[in-house]
Amino acid sequence: MLLRSLVLLLLGITSVASAAERPNILWLSIEDASCHLGCYGDEHARTPNLDEFAKQSVLYENAFVCAPVCAPCRSSIITGVYPTSLGTHNMRSKVKLPPEIQPFTMYLREAGYYCSNNKKEDYQFKPPKGTWDESSGEAHWKNRKDDQPFFAVFNYTGTHESATRGDQPKYDKVTSVLSEDERHDPAQLELPPYYPDTPKVRQEWARYYNCMTAMDKWVADQLQELDDAGLTEDTIVFFWSDHGVGLPRGKRWLYDSGIKVPLIVRIPEKWQKKLRGQPSTEVEGSKAIGDNHRVPSMAAGTRTDELVSLVDLPETVLNLAGLSIPTYMQGRAFLGPNLTPEREYIYAARDRMDERYDMSRCVRTKRYKYIRNYMPWRPWTQWVSYGEVSDIMQELRRLKAEGGLNEEQSRWMADVKPVDELYDLENDPHELNNLMASADWVGNEDTEPLQGRLKFYRMVLRDLGIISESQFTPMESVCGSRYGWFFPHPMFRVNERSTRVYSISELGFKAAFPEYDMEDRAAYLERDVTLPQTENRYWSVIGIGRPSAPASEGGPAALAAGHAHELLEEALLDDQDSVRIAAAEMFALCRGRSEYVPFLIEAYENAESPWDRVQAANVIDLLPDFDEHADELRPVVERVQNNLKAETEAALGTDRQGLGYVERCTERLAERLGLDK
Repeated sequence: MLLRSLVLLLLGITSVASAAERPNILWLSIEDASCHLGCYGDEHARTPNLDEFAKQSVLYENAFVCAPVCAPCRSSIITGVYPTSLGTHNMRSKVKLPPEIQPFTMYLREAGYYCSNNKKEDYQFKPPKGTWDESSGEAHWKNRKDDQPFFAVFNYTGTHESATRGDQPKYDKVTSVLSEDERHDPAQLELPPYYPDTPKVRQEWARYYNCMTAMDKWVADQLQELDDAGLTEDTIVFFWSDHGVGLPRGKRWLYDSGIKVPLIVRIPEKWQKKLRGQPSTEVEGSKAIGDNHRVPSMAAGTRTDELVSLVDLPETVLNLAGLSIPTYMQGRAFLGPNLTPEREYIYAARDRMDERYDMSRCVRTKRYKYIRNYMPWRPWTQWVSYGEVSDIMQELRRLKAEGGLNEEQSRWMADVKPVDELYDLENDPHELNNLMASADWVGNEDTEPLQGRLKFYRMVLRDLGIISESQFTPMESVCGSRYGWFFPHPMFRVNERSTRVYSISELGFKAAFPEYDMEDRAAYLERDVTLPQTENRYWSVIGIGRPSAPASEGGPAALAAGHAHELLEEALLDDQDSVRIAAAEMFALCRGRSEYVPFLIEAYENAESPWDRVQAANVIDLLPDFDEHADELRPVVERVQNNLKAETEAALGTDRQGLGYVERCTERLAERLGLDK
């Protein structure tokens, strides 16, 4: 979409509708919910109101989020910019919004819309003044002036994971609207095959379905309120979820259970005629999102397999309102008068989830999904304290320890994960059969385009996941924002600094950059481990340190074993904690060299940035010989416990936030060491 943005800027596209001709727009957003609705074909769902709403609307069968967790996703929905470009990709961040980017509601307000939000924001940045006319539990479209068009958001929290798992009072309150006949019998539900069939698992799965039924009643109330005011025929209504189901292998993961969401849009008939889409001649032929170019139907009862990302919502709303699209936005309008080609791909990212670092990226077509895991030596199921409350997660951990999981369940609970995952969604909707495990799929005509598109998205979006989080504070002081590091101007600009680091971050992994032979790749990694850019040195260490990548794939086997060892030892003396920790991690987790664990312990206690301390603590918690280091760890963990309160009180901004996650990591280590909290 960056190519499209350049063209729009040059042509100076202007608004196409007057304020008097603009529709009202209502968003009904819910949390932590997949497509478990009757209108999506779920035979267990009890959602009669949404099923009826879908008959009046356009139902999107292929709608996705760009991050499988709330705050990163919501940052994209309010700005139209991917979290990995904004720097909002890590769960729970405090980001400085660059001055050239603003919430799309500010454009609506400038055009005369009354914008209300009831009430969730959670954007990972402080909303600029003027984002909303009102944003609170009392915010409502009823508070606008007479005849003023409105954009209103109402958010339902009853489907959030806090209700479906451990919080019994919240669950009881949410489901108090249900009769006994409306509640689900756990014994009658069909479990996903990656869950073990135990009473506790069935009970939590039923709680989720019950919360979905309660949500259906809330939707009915919102629609009835609109109807009672006589505004149904003047209001376009969007219904969507911020990501998938808030249970293990859903929320926080890049499988469809985490990123595929319901999206239903009702457009009154009179607005269908006024807003019928036409191909936008200004961007005809743009290759940024694909070549498909059909005019979508807005008619009631339409079901479409068009690929949509929720990062597209801002541009779609602005287009429906007849407003210009800001050039920095990275999505596309999928409804309205000026349409660009349909997507061929969805791009999504997983990064730090609370106190646990990870990095995975995926691209998806209508049939295939390709996932690249950039930390394959770490398990899918690192310990995230907030998610461990789930009965399902507890059952998975219990049965893993007892050897009671089947092959499909054991695979996801493994101690490591593959570099590459590829799934045929038509034949494997639960994403259980990784086609990349077969040599027939490595480098074939279906796989290579997906891998190439993933690299393309990382480069074009200037994916900030390659930067250690400890670097963001100095980055913001230099550039004003994280976005400014690779986007020094709102216009797209390629620079050697960013291009090279993406190449480096791929070289240690399979099927990356085949144009480099073995010696070239080794030389590339060896050269960059000495560069002044911290991110280049970091990823060179990863590429050198991974022993699982054979020489033919450009891994460390391309370097003499002794020389690779020397380079990693030199990296332990780097002037940046993040690089030192990466080297120690490669030694401890990928090379089985426990003598380097003291470097990690020292960094956990004394690294300058709390984010580097979190990284070190993550590695310590994953040590296969953790118990052998218990005596060395106990006094350090006790000192950290004793000092954290004073450190936190003295810290500011993101450092204070990071120390909160140091505390969570410390609680986990203390529990494993048998220390009193």
